[in-house]
Amino acid sequence: MLRWSAVSDESGIAGYYIKREIEVKKGQWQTAGGWGPVSGEELQVDVDCGVHYRWMVRAQDGAGNYSDWSPWLEFSIPLP
Repeated sequence: MLRWSAVSDESGIAGYYIKREIEVKKGQWQTAGGWGPVSGEELQVDVDCGVHYRWMVRAQDGAGNYSDWSPWLEFSIPLP
């Protein structure tokens, strides 16, 4: 589950956009999904064990303006 903090804007929030990448080699990343607009502050995504991921999110307000992308957030699921 990817989760982020809500933002506010006087025109409202139309949704959030999420980008995810997978590390294919040390320091080399490849697109592994993009979603949006997403309502709410979480998104359930499928992941594989033993893989290193990173993701970022941005908001779109009710007037159609986009925020900057968040910094990359990284995670991995260790092999059992």
